[in-house]
Amino acid sequence: LGVLFAVNSVTGVWNMIEARHDPSGRTRRNLHGLSMLLADAGFLYTAALAGAARESQDGANRHRNAALASIGVATASTLMMWLWKD
Repeated sequence: LGVLFAVNSVTGVWNMIEARHDPSGRTRRNLHGLSMLLADAGFLYTAALAGAARESQDGANRHRNAALASIGVATASTLMMWLWKD
């Protein structure tokens, strides 16, 4: 799963760099790219909380909340790309 997110992040940044001079849809693309990177950082944080999730209910709650927040950001970003047309 970590490799999938790493590859997705690298290709996303690569696409952002290649499209930086195209003015068409720039705001939408940049907002999507940055929010997906934020979601990836959230998933990395969620993975870091996994050890504490095994040790206590409070740790499990923090892990779950971080995962749900990251899923929410990624879902909102994807929906934005599907629904916001230039």
